[in-house]
Amino acid sequence: MTNVGTTYATSENTVSTPPPTISNEMPPPHTKKRMNRSEVWKHFIVSSEEEQNASSKYCDTKIKYNNGTSSMHAHVSRCLIYKRQRTLSSMTSVEEHVGSPLIVKFDQEAIRRAMVKMFINMEIPFRKVEHESFHEFMSLASPRFQICSHITLARDVLKLWDSERMILKISLSLNCRRVCLTTDMWTSSCQKLSYMCVTAHFIDNNWHLQKKILTFCQVTSHTGDAMCATMKMCLNSWGLNRVLSLTVDNASSNDVGVERLKRRLLSRNSLVMSGNHFHMRCRAHILNLVVKEGLKDIDGSIGRICHVVWYARSSPVRLAKFKACIDEESMDCKCLVWLDIETHWNSTYLMLVSASKHERTFEELSFRDKNYFMMLPSYLTSNIYMFEILGIGKSIVDMCASEDEHLRSVAQKMKKKYDKYWRNHEKLNMLLLIVLVFDPRRNIRLVDWMVRRYYNKDDADALKANLETGLKSIYEEYCVGFMPPQGNSDELQVFGGVSDPYGIAEFYISEGCDNADNELTTYLGEKLEHNMEINVLDEGEKNKKGGV
Repeated sequence: MTNVGTTYATSENTVSTPPPTISNEMPPPHTKKRMNRSEVWKHFIVSSEEEQNASSKYCDTKIKYNNGTSSMHAHVSRCLIYKRQRTLSSMTSVEEHVGSPLIVKFDQEAIRRAMVKMFINMEIPFRKVEHESFHEFMSLASPRFQICSHITLARDVLKLWDSERMILKISLSLNCRRVCLTTDMWTSSCQKLSYMCVTAHFIDNNWHLQKKILTFCQVTSHTGDAMCATMKMCLNSWGLNRVLSLTVDNASSNDVGVERLKRRLLSRNSLVMSGNHFHMRCRAHILNLVVKEGLKDIDGSIGRICHVVWYARSSPVRLAKFKACIDEESMDCKCLVWLDIETHWNSTYLMLVSASKHERTFEELSFRDKNYFMMLPSYLTSNIYMFEILGIGKSIVDMCASEDEHLRSVAQKMKKKYDKYWRNHEKLNMLLLIVLVFDPRRNIRLVDWMVRRYYNKDDADALKANLETGLKSIYEEYCVGFMPPQGNSDELQVFGGVSDPYGIAEFYISEGCDNADNELTTYLGEKLEHNMEINVLDEGEKNKKGGV
């Protein structure tokens, strides 16, 4: 067989190629390309190559794989454990392809721990875990999460506390050489119970100052024995035997407790410098005493400011009114007033600073809230005292006639206690009614009307007669008090800075006394002042300047 070469002709030359060489070797046999491993194997492991079994990673179910992976796919699709541990999130991954769904591993215990921490950090009542709104939120955020009851949540809090306590205990044993302890004891104003808090301050191995609360418990009293016993229990439970100092308030009872605790720690060689500097006095408490001593001269003013601040923040309704007054006055300062706290030495200063910025706000509040002045200790209240008392008595009498048996029973008990102090009109302090009459908004006719709503006719008539007698008597005493002094008849009288040999002054004095009854009668017969917002003291000052 002849091999003929190929000749290519061009314009310049001719190129010849040699004939191809025929190889005597056979071509390699055709092999079938191996297919990629199925994705379903991510959910299985080979348990037996001899039996060709694969075990599920979730439920240990064994499936044969010699005939393919169809059975394995079917198991994954119906495996309940796998469904509970995996959930498909509709969130998109920013780092990866936009729009691709993000597979998030579902962990019941991790979500439950996070929920427990949320309830603790946000101080949410445990019963809120059973609220339908919380259930609705969790059903959308994590549909597979099983919400526990408030009792279980409380148990989880205790479990978390135990675990965190153990972590802190290990940290104290490994990361600190000595601790400084501070104590604080107080009595709850609402519960009337005594509490004690022990805090440890130490520097860890990374030279970071740490502050950890070791004990927060109820104590029987504020005595030195109670403090010492609580400190011993705290040190034993935490395994602390290296203490540098203990800071307490400047109470004599604390001195006794500190001395006893010092002797105990010295016997265990737990103190430095023989414990000579173990007892530290609270600087903030000393400063608080110094500041309070300096503020004694202005206690009245501070007390009034403290009361108006407390009033503004004593309820949500009053706080809303106060905020509305801030907006009404277009105040630059939008912050609220600071409450004075007995145990915080700087809270009085912060209260005064914040209250001074809201002077106009408090003025606006006084116009909006009628009860505002009732809360002030230095505000004149004697002119409304009996008015309110008689009004309360009438309300109790009305409730005693109620058709509601329970309300009637309660009202009768209240009336019995009320009558003990106010039923006997002979023991009633008449000045409380007299000052009510001298209020321009009220007169003797209004007082008589109020009295007759509570007392029977005979008692009301007697009370009115006593009131009229008392009014005349006190008015005459005031007239005598404002008269010029009278000398002997033989002495030369002086009237208006001029010698009065004829005793003309006596005529004016007698004329004034004779007209006293007429002036009182005229006042009692005047019409009532309908302006209910007037200030009685301001009216008195105005009448004084006008010569009334």
